[in-house]
Amino acid sequence: MPNPVISSTEFAPDVVKPNMLGARLKGMRAMSQRSLTTAISAVLLVLGLGACATPVAGTASPAPGAGGSQTSEDDSGSGGDEATTPTIPIPDPTTPTADGGGSGGGDAKSPEAVPGYCDLVDVAEIEAAVGSPSVTDPSDYTTICSYSIDLDGTSLNYLGFGATYWGEDVTSEEEEPTEILGRPGYRLVTEGRCEVGVVVNEDPSVLLNTIYVDLDTWGTVERDLCPEAEAMLQLVYDAVPAA
Repeated sequence: MPNPVISSTEFAPDVVKPNMLGARLKGMRAMSQRSLTTAISAVLLVLGLGACATPVAGTASPAPGAGGSQTSEDDSGSGGDEATTPTIPIPDPTTPTADGGGSGGGDAKSPEAVPGYCDLVDVAEIEAAVGSPSVTDPSDYTTICSYSIDLDGTSLNYLGFGATYWGEDVTSEEEEPTEILGRPGYRLVTEGRCEVGVVVNEDPSVLLNTIYVDLDTWGTVERDLCPEAEAMLQLVYDAVPAA
């Protein structure tokens, strides 16, 4: 019996024909390209989402012509109105005025208000002011107070102080108009004597407008006595009440 002829195809069924192999390879390449395309698309999508989620440095600024410029103009305009609006201070009725309410000025004194000039300052203050080691009992004349003091080893020197009226229209030949304690006043200097006075109230209705100090040694002391007299005047001035 003749042997049957077996074709290579029938003998090797697992062998793929060339045309079938080409078709498979082509299909595989097509699948690989689609898979690659899908993978690339997925990567690009992930990168794109990451880029969207990444914060952008800097600050946003409105585009030219946007409404923000109008807001700035409005703000600046309102600020300008506030800056140019005048303010009127309201005075406090409890605050004293500059003249202090006195008729003679803010720092005017009232010599007439002193009940007794011998009670105005004490003996220790007088001794320190004139440099006297001893002062006798005073002689009180209400508006004038006098002491016998020791300036030359005796107690025969005279110290008087009190209130009087003085003006340039009544200045004597011996009195020299000057400024004392920052105010108008006079100075009278003779041998062994110095008298100084200062106007403490310039109200024309005040009769006793001046306080004075008279330091007299009757010529027994030749030195200048005005420093002691002015020191005593400052002591009396500080003690006289304000107008």
